[in-house]
Amino acid sequence: MNPTPGSSIFTDQGVFVHHIAWTPTSNDSWKLNFAGCTAGAGCLMRDQNAIFRAACAAPLKDCESITVAELTALHHGLEIAVTQGVDYLEVEGDHPIVFQLLQGQILPLSSSTETLLEECIQYFRRFRSLNIRQVKHSVNAVANKIATLSIGRVEPCYWFDKPPSEITELLLGDVVGRWVPISDL
Repeated sequence: MNPTPGSSIFTDQGVFVHHIAWTPTSNDSWKLNFAGCTAGAGCLMRDQNAIFRAACAAPLKDCESITVAELTALHHGLEIAVTQGVDYLEVEGDHPIVFQLLQGQILPLSSSTETLLEECIQYFRRFRSLNIRQVKHSVNAVANKIATLSIGRVEPCYWFDKPPSEITELLLGDVVGRWVPISDL
């Protein structure tokens, strides 16, 4: 069966839909996806053609919250974008509290959250164009996987131009599609 986007199959585990997670960027923007987990932060950068450009898996010791982990991932990604000379950037993540903080809908609950938030906002000012949007967890699968790669590391690990083997299938699946439970969309 050659699936097309939106095709569905019925299994004993429920309905699965063939989903393409990658959405083309506007204005030749690069795309930054970020995610955090209890022990680490992960981010990746792709260009306007979905070509992998960079990623970071950063371990977090004694992280106070998932929000701090997510903001740390965003911070690492923005730092990479600035050092790579990116002018046009689209940012995607899946943690709603981060987006509420960025939009000023809620206030940070800790000084570390406030500091990270302020640093991210300072980075935002360095781009000619910046679009930020919250996406579903299934759309952010690669960043979530990179966050788990940080577990057990002592120092942050960076990849440039060649992705770690653990994410190559996910990167391809973002572009050509993968089967995901309909409940994840």
